Amino acid sequence: QKLFEGDELHLSERIRRARLVRARAALLDPLTAHHPVAAIAASVGLPDPAHFSRLFRARYGCSPTELRMSSSPSSPSS
Repeated sequence: QKLFEGDELHLSERIRRARLVRARAALLDPLTAHHPVAAIAASVGLPDPAHFSRLFRARYGCSPTELRMSSSPSSPSS
């Protein structure tokens, strides 16, 4: 944490953002389309589904499920 002392973001926020980026990538990956959202969240280190969903919505403006549905090949917006 000393290394990041002068930065705007605390180390914990950097880690949280990295986890959300990895989760978003997994949610958009067709190879993980069959994985439940909660399993993806847990795989990136966010095991509480409700907490993950709140963090995800705050960061990306939609729920993990909404993102996944909007990016699916069968969705009308694709």
